[in-house]
Amino acid sequence: MAQDNGKEGSSDFLASFAARRAAEKEAERMANRKPGQGPAKKADIEGLPIRLGGTTRDGSLGNVRAGWEQLKILSPSEWQSEEIGLIGILLLTVVTFAWGYNYVFAPDVVPDAPIPTTQKERDLYLCLADAFGGSEKLACNIKYGFGK
Repeated sequence: MAQDNGKEGSSDFLASFAARRAAEKEAERMANRKPGQGPAKKADIEGLPIRLGGTTRDGSLGNVRAGWEQLKILSPSEWQSEEIGLIGILLLTVVTFAWGYNYVFAPDVVPDAPIPTTQKERDLYLCLADAFGGSEKLACNIKYGFGK
């Protein structure tokens, strides 16, 4: 029985230590918050800007932070102009990267090129398609003949 009480006492000690440590971490986290994060610090927050802990958006950087937090909720009915702007910027970035990638790395397509009918023309066409510079194109033309 004495050992059981000792174990209960040690577990109570560990539980109280863990609770105290969790409270210290929470207090430290609350102290390190940026303006506009977390609950308001003042009781009368009506009309205060976000950077001072209120709810009114005033064009400061707190608007972007608040907009980003609102995007995480994924409730489009509650979005304001900042959230729509962030979505627009993200969409523009993705479209720009996709267009740039396709513009730079897409293969060259010549729509007016005649369809090669003979084996020699096909070989010339494939050689010219793989040629990188003018000297390689010239070598293809010499090897497979100029034109027909």
